Amino acid sequence: MSSNGMFKIWRCCEPLKGRVGCKARIHTDLDDNFIKETGTHICVKSESRPRNPRNSSKHKLETDYIEGPSSKIMNRTLRSATKPKIEPRISVDDDSAAEQFVVKSLPKKRVRSKPNQIPALPENVRDLEIPKPYKIYLYQKEGGMEGEMEEEQFLLSDSDVYEEGGDQRILLFARASTAGWIDQIQQIFVDGTIPVAPILFEQFYLIMARFFFCFFKHFLIKYYLDVVLGYFQFVIVYLLQKLKKSYERMLDLIQQRWPSFSPQTASIDFEQGFANAMRTKYPQCSLHYSFFHLSQNLKKQMTEQGLIQLYNTDAVFAESARMIICLAFIPITDLAAALTVLEACLPSQLQRVFDWFLVNYTGRPRFDGTLSQPLFSPNQWNVYQRILDGTDRIEYYVESVHRRTKRAFTSVRTNLWSFIDIIRKEQKRTDDEINQFMSGLDPPKKGRKVIAAETKILNLVQQYVPIVDHMYANQIHDPNRIIDFLAQISRYCEADH
Repeated sequence: MSSNGMFKIWRCCEPLKGRVGCKARIHTDLDDNFIKETGTHICVKSESRPRNPRNSSKHKLETDYIEGPSSKIMNRTLRSATKPKIEPRISVDDDSAAEQFVVKSLPKKRVRSKPNQIPALPENVRDLEIPKPYKIYLYQKEGGMEGEMEEEQFLLSDSDVYEEGGDQRILLFARASTAGWIDQIQQIFVDGTIPVAPILFEQFYLIMARFFFCFFKHFLIKYYLDVVLGYFQFVIVYLLQKLKKSYERMLDLIQQRWPSFSPQTASIDFEQGFANAMRTKYPQCSLHYSFFHLSQNLKKQMTEQGLIQLYNTDAVFAESARMIICLAFIPITDLAAALTVLEACLPSQLQRVFDWFLVNYTGRPRFDGTLSQPLFSPNQWNVYQRILDGTDRIEYYVESVHRRTKRAFTSVRTNLWSFIDIIRKEQKRTDDEINQFMSGLDPPKKGRKVIAAETKILNLVQQYVPIVDHMYANQIHDPNRIIDFLAQISRYCEADH
């Protein structure tokens, strides 16, 4: 049967000596009427056959030409056909209306295996349903063969949809095994400034922890003090609103999941709503704002003022701009004097940026030498004492995780399913690093440039003499000393970041 099912192909069944078979073929229609012959007979009995089958009587197929009855030939045709499709056909000439069968050979269709399709994303959070594969986290089974995986819950909490100025929803992702050590966490780092968020949500919130691992061997404890061994993300939250109530609900979900979670200190970004929520839910926790986020806020303000291009191309102008936020390295008691000195030295383009800093971070100087109340108290963002205590060096790792997480996303707005895949990959990367540290490998070291900058900043802060300690040394009448201090800190901060 032909591939299109329009005609039959008959083959010569005469055996050959030392060969496979005769190459001659005859084409007939479905009613066995002769159409044409193809090929040449090379079999033994080819001499007894007519040279031109077209001249045979009424082009009928002769039984001595192809041996065997028609039923046998038909059976051979059926066996050689590919995927036959048999349809009954009733002959109108037959009084008994016996069924005859027409054989149609259909072409093969390749069936390709389809990859796992990503489910469609709904238009709103009310219709959002998280499939099970996106609720779990896979990891290598401990002691198992390579590729043998285990799973644990990854979507730990879902607030479901609630009304608060519109439909709101909070998703909390973390490894379920976090519950085994969450009570040991004393210090956390919060970053809600990563400029990415999944579609349907407005904010991606990352909560990280500092956790020291101890290795007991022959009663010796090995600590990594210069680097943070247990610094890793443990909570990832998606929010729809940046409001105090949303942050309080987020912290409620964390408390419900981990009642023993009770941090003592928290380094946070300049999100007033989250700070107020932390004071309400964790009153024992001491809050302070990170210098890294202060530098980010400066760049945002430079962008709003249309000065970011000048900031990126003019090194002198950029140094002057950074001197504003480097007031964080001045003792709080010297802030009023430093503000007066710095304002007189700044270029005119930075006057509006300086006013923004006064209103939000330091307050405006008064005639009595005090400062007005700003939006963020200097006690919470000033790093002078933290550097002397050695507690501020940890922020280098906060910055590195911020940049690494930001690089992991190719676009600001990503499909929720792709977003979950990315954060699971980042979690896997963090787990691998922790396993390496626990196996005895040293953590990655800081670059020489960063170490040198940190050392210079520490030396400058240690050598700074507050004005109140030498009021009669007339330092306040020597503004260049404060300006030189801020300028050097500004240079090394650029190298550190």
